[in-house]
Amino acid sequence: MDKRLLSLAGNLENYGKIKNYTKKITHKNNICGDKITLYLQIKKKILANVTFECESCLICQVSTMFFCHHITNKSIQKIKNFSRIFIHDFNNKILKTSIEWKKFSIFKNQKYINRKDCILMPFNAFIKSF
Repeated sequence: MDKRLLSLAGNLENYGKIKNYTKKITHKNNICGDKITLYLQIKKKILANVTFECESCLICQVSTMFFCHHITNKSIQKIKNFSRIFIHDFNNKILKTSIEWKKFSIFKNQKYINRKDCILMPFNAFIKSF
């Protein structure tokens, strides 16, 4: 396991349940049993705040944390578009190196390719709920 991944998972940000959330998304991977819950505060079609709770592997936890960082203060439509592009690019082994995608570069390592369901879990959860 990557030491950087362990460090990130040991210091998760955006973790926990926020008060006054306007939408709750729960998604479970039926193959491995990983489960995430996203708590969203949506104001005028903009995601003002998001937190999460999970019962999952470290890879899923870190991916969900990165996802939450990336989607805060963005429109629901922009998040859906980003999620679709990310899923497509990840499935085609393309991860952009722009600032927008930089945090996710940890998953470019070949050893994580077989864990794509874990990495893509927050993206799939969001798309399926909107």
